[in-house]
Formats: sequence, C-alpha cells, structure tokens
Amino acid sequence: MKRGGGGESGGGGFGGRSSGDKSFGGRSSSGGRGDRNLGGGIFGGGSGVGGESGVSGGRRWLRYGGGGGRRRWFGSGGGGGRWFGSGGGGGGWNLLWRYRRLLVFLFIIIVLANLVNYAGSGSVTGSSYQRTPLPAGIVNETAYIRDDANWLVRENSVTNSMRNFFKATGVQPYLWITEEINGSRDASWEEIETAMSALYREQFTDEGHLILLFYEPSEGVYKTAYLAGSAAKTVIDDEASRIILDYFDKYYYSNLEEDQYFATVFDESAERIMHVSFGMKHVVLLIGGLIALFILYRATAMILRHRRLKRQQDIDILNADVSKMGDDEAERRAEKYQDN
Repeated sequence: MKRGGGGESGGGGFGGRSSGDKSFGGRSSSGGRGDRNLGGGIFGGGSGVGGESGVSGGRRWLRYGGGGGRRRWFGSGGGGGRWFGSGGGGGGWNLLWRYRRLLVFLFIIIVLANLVNYAGSGSVTGSSYQRTPLPAGIVNETAYIRDDANWLVRENSVTNSMRNFFKATGVQPYLWITEEINGSRDASWEEIETAMSALYREQFTDEGHLILLFYEPSEGVYKTAYLAGSAAKTVIDDEASRIILDYFDKYYYSNLEEDQYFATVFDESAERIMHVSFGMKHVVLLIGGLIALFILYRATAMILRHRRLKRQQDIDILNADVSKMGDDEAERRAEKYQDN
C-alpha cells in the first residue's frame, strides 16, 4: 500500500442497500474499474444547469413596458407597478424586478445548499442531525481487526481509535484489510457482499457490529465497503456510512503511515457522526433564509401600501364635491358606484 505523493482518490460514487436485516454499501477509488448501483445508491455522475436565451441584441429576462412605463414581469404597457398584464400611466419598478438580483442569488444558494452536502474530492459529508449511541448491552465486544495484507505495524494504535469509535457510537467496528477476496484481485460487488456477510456470521453473535472493508487489489486501486447489523444501522445510517468512506478517501493520499491512516479515519468519523456539523451548507441556508425573509417583508409592505392608497383614493372620490364636477363626470361617477 503506497499512498503518498499527492493525487486524488474517491469520486467513484457511493451506494447502499439493505441486505436482509443488515445494510451494505461500497465505493471504488477513482482509478478503479468502475462502480455499479447497489440498489438505490448514487454512483458517480454529476449534474448541472445550463442554457441561454436572448432577444435581439441583449440579455432580457422580462419584457419591457410600453407607453412610458418601465420593466414589467409580463405583458406590455405602462402602469403603476402592475404584477401581470398591462396598464397605463407612469409606473416604476415592480418588486420582483427590483429584487431580481436577489432572486437569482437565492436560486443559486438553493442549488448550492443541495450540492454542498455531497462529498467531492477531498471533502467529507456533514452530519445533519444529532444521533443517539446504541444502548449498552447490545454488543458483545470482539476482536477489532483482521489484517490479511499485513500492513499494520502498530495495530494497538488503530484498535484504540476503534474503541473510541465504539464508545462514541455504541457500535463496535471491525476493520478488514485485504488485497484479495476469496483469492481474487478482481472481486465483484456481489462477491464482496457475500464475503462480508459470511464474515459477519462467523465473527459476531449480535446485530451491533459494523464491518469496514479496505480492499486494495493493486496499488492506487481500492474499494471500501461497509456491512452494518440491524441494530448498528440505526446509528450508522446512509449519511454516517458516507462520512466514514469519505474519510477513507480524504486521507488516502496523505503522508500518514498505515496505522495512523486507519486510526485517523476512525477518530474523525466518530467525532463527525455524533455531532451536527455546522458547515458550509448551514451558512448557505442561513443566507438564503435571510434573503427570502427580506423579500417577503418588502412584498408584504408593498401590498399593504397599495391597499392603503386604494382605500384613500376611494375615500377621496366619495368625499369629492360633486358640484365642482361637470355634469357628465358627476353622472359617470354616480353610475359607477350605483353599479358597485
């Protein structure tokens, strides 16, 4: 196992599925032979939003009002700040157009908030809620490590970190390091799952264990996988398992020795899994929420102001001195309010 020298790992995607009463999932390194969807997980790929539009000579999201008016959301004509349709008169910026940049920024924030929680190269998924450790007495403590590749020199240091993980989560981890699965250096996901399920039955008598596999058939090409018992998966759910595999990827090309590498993965995984992460996603959502509240406040203020002006206009018309109007104007207004 030679991990130093820089580079990137991970990026092969992540998947998970229920395997009987247990949960199973895995991930390939970016240099691996590809991934498959393990029953509803997401492997690789990406998403984006693109496109362009234009109108004879310039960018324009909305139409322009005519007749002396300014920009409107839809339709043409001037008017006193119409939301839709047309109208006549002077007019001005309506609320949505006035805060169009904030709306675009808010849209970008919503997109970022949905993307930032997913692990990219060198990043780790955040913990979005507070987990409760598995109650004591569910797990019968067993051995912690099976090192078929003979990589570990100071195995006790890794075991101590795994005990810390056990203490924090209530779930006992079991690390399996190997270069072969059933003698194969090209094991499929089905073979990996079968081997891990068999190992679980052989080693444990309870459902509170978590097997973590580090399978590196050749240098720089590896797969990581997990198999959680039915009790363990109440704590090590999809998000928690993603966190652990993210840490495997994050430190793969670090300068840590093998013992330090695995110890660090368990120490930092336990810390993140059991505490809510106030990370970039929360900052993005906070900013987006403040912008949304500001726009809502301005919209409400505009609606109330419009209603006050309308009521005042009605009062002014009703209180107007009819004797000062022309006969035709007085008759027209009288008919209008008779109809109403």
